[in-house]
Amino acid sequence: MGNDVCYFDRSPYLNYPIYYHTNAGNLYSYSNGILFTSADSIYDFILEDISIPTANNLFNQFCSTTAITTLLWKALNHYGLVNNARIPFNYSHTEPPKPDRLYSHDQLMAINNLSVKNGADFVLVSISDFMNKNANNVPHQFDSLEYFPSPVKEQDYDMDNGHFNDNGHAIYARFLHKIIDSLSTSTP
Repeated sequence: MGNDVCYFDRSPYLNYPIYYHTNAGNLYSYSNGILFTSADSIYDFILEDISIPTANNLFNQFCSTTAITTLLWKALNHYGLVNNARIPFNYSHTEPPKPDRLYSHDQLMAINNLSVKNGADFVLVSISDFMNKNANNVPHQFDSLEYFPSPVKEQDYDMDNGHFNDNGHAIYARFLHKIIDSLSTSTP
């Protein structure tokens, strides 16, 4: 499920896009309950999050000066051998704790209820996220909703971008076709 899991309501705001087009890529304007009101604010937030923390640490300051020493720091950080304590980002809104119940579940329930009300079939298909395996183990992801787990396996993905490869697309298309056929034969 990965990027489809939504912990917080993300209401659209007038004049604030869902993401900002920048020379650093498309940066989402809304993250973990925080609305970033400009491209600069989300860029600063991301830069702070991915940078080596250098405040009051000469070794970290040294490592942040070149690509080679940055790689050294990254390796040492992986083994817990450097100080990676970050100064909290100076932003007016702190990240709220993730709620027990997913907001995306509420959205799915609303779609399901609308489908039932209008006599339409509601079909929920889960696609595993092999780039972030923890995304597949989100508690209360579907709760009372019936869903079909995708048969696509890790080898059917292009792991460079996290999307299906040609074989994965073929497997998924046959899978959806089978579901649709089963619905059309069960409808009077």
